[in-house]
Amino acid sequence: MKKLIILLAGFTALSGYTQSASQTFQIKENNDKSYAIQLAQVADESKFADYRQKLDVILKQSGGYIERIFDMDPPRGNIEGFEQMNRALVIFYGSNNSKSKDALKKLHTFLATFDFKVITFNGFSALSETSDSNWKDRFYLMKISHFKDNAEGREEMLTAMGPILEKYAFKTERMLRKRSSKDSATPDEIAIHYHDSAEQAGELQQDSEAMEAIGQYNSKYVNRFAYFTLRLR
Repeated sequence: MKKLIILLAGFTALSGYTQSASQTFQIKENNDKSYAIQLAQVADESKFADYRQKLDVILKQSGGYIERIFDMDPPRGNIEGFEQMNRALVIFYGSNNSKSKDALKKLHTFLATFDFKVITFNGFSALSETSDSNWKDRFYLMKISHFKDNAEGREEMLTAMGPILEKYAFKTERMLRKRSSKDSATPDEIAIHYHDSAEQAGELQQDSEAMEAIGQYNSKYVNRFAYFTLRLR
């Protein structure tokens, strides 16, 4: 199965990494449905709680919901502008396309009423994978990618690399792609990945063959990127 490859050079998997969420749930596939990933700069948790509550109301009108909320560590990569972001939300707009579009419009208006910074990336779900692993042990990552114009052979290379990553229980929980290639400001792909454990993330970094393949992929196909360590709330 194709996967979005992550660039891990210089990245360290922390042995003390733990999730802080009190509950979680298995995600639904929802492929080709409208999604968004939001990055927020949260300094006041009471304001964020108010934001989340009102966002829930808007999304429920279209059958949508907040799929995941993460705390974020500072980014690594060559895309600027995300340094102060510390919260990520994965948003499902709902299965009804017309209602989803209405929810998107309401969200845009709603965001203008809050005084903390929120960046919203809209797209559609291109891939989702699930696991029976214990969510408390998972090691989550997010990667934002702008691809080079040359896409020839990219999907084939991803497919060939699948077995390498399978050894380290690497999965893509949600991959978003933008709907319009003319929208150069929006990343081509944003993906939420995870290993079943932090130890597996560290083991991948020690695999020279895997790291060389990952580096070749990024060098050939990825123009700009940022990636983040995430902790499920």
